[in-house]
Amino acid sequence: MRSPFARAEPTRRPDRPLAPPDPLQAEPELRSLRRGLQRQRDRLWLRRAVRRAWWALAAVLLAEVVLLAVARIVPVEMSVVVVGFERNGIMHHQLPPRPPLSLDLAYVCDQGDLRRFTSAGRFGYFRHLLRMPELPLGELLAAHIQRARRTQPDPAGWNAAAVQELIVLLRDDYVLLTSVLGALNQLQGVDSTDERDG
Repeated sequence: MRSPFARAEPTRRPDRPLAPPDPLQAEPELRSLRRGLQRQRDRLWLRRAVRRAWWALAAVLLAEVVLLAVARIVPVEMSVVVVGFERNGIMHHQLPPRPPLSLDLAYVCDQGDLRRFTSAGRFGYFRHLLRMPELPLGELLAAHIQRARRTQPDPAGWNAAAVQELIVLLRDDYVLLTSVLGALNQLQGVDSTDERDG
């Protein structure tokens, strides 16, 4: 007697295949229909690309609008320290007779202008910088001396004269003097490494 819980053996028909046949091989009409749709499928990539580009363009425009709004809310502040001027080809290390207006154009000095300005007189523009306590004077003066030294015909002599003038001007402010000399010492180490590499 057979148990009621036993499974019945599946019966297989050898004449019936397990997987259905490929309809493209069986039906030539389906093959021709699929070939006709191939052109439409080839154009789909272009539609997808255009759709994605539209979304990317919309995201970029939205970011630009947000940045514009932030730029209007957060002002950009720039300050300029006037340490001298040129009149009739002569450099003066003093305040100009007419101070520049807030919307006047500002130009970056080229190497020749910097050499003419820093070699005129006896570093009179240092006193204008030293009267600005809100500036990071050590780093500012060290960076200035490093850049101006490269434009001089005798860089070592100009550097020694500039440091000597700073020592004289800062003889009563030991903290600022050590800050300036420390920054200069660090930059001279960088300069000597650059000269060895170059």
